[in-house]
Amino acid sequence: MAQTITDLKISLTDKGYYDLPISGGDFESTSGFESAILMSLLTDARADDSEISPPQKRRGWIGNEMGDIEGLNTGSKLWLLSQARLTQDTINKAVDFARTALQWFIDDDYSDRISVSGLIKNNGIILTIILYDKNDIIAKLGYDIWRQTVING
Repeated sequence: MAQTITDLKISLTDKGYYDLPISGGDFESTSGFESAILMSLLTDARADDSEISPPQKRRGWIGNEMGDIEGLNTGSKLWLLSQARLTQDTINKAVDFARTALQWFIDDDYSDRISVSGLIKNNGIILTIILYDKNDIIAKLGYDIWRQTVING
């Protein structure tokens, strides 16, 4: 059964970067999954040696190294596509990277199923991510890989 979460709100500023808004002297929160989805997609997962050979260029989030879970690789490998040409193969890789980054929603019983699709629009890739529970859509987010995030419904 799908659970709900309370999370810190992450907002796209008018300057084009993400920030944690403050209201009344405290961080704003949200009862949805948007921030968790953003963190899953925008945090760099470490590349393996078949993707980037020099270890110092494989990136990755430091929290993966500091945690108690062996082999944890939080985040996505979408960063590997930053210099990729806009082809169907790139879209397919982006969809796979996003689906892998979001798998923890299913593993931790926050969602029963995840749908990820992609398309080329305005010289970028738009990913549409939908999290489902048994009865309904619980979160839907459209993510423009090279520009900004747009939250839908």
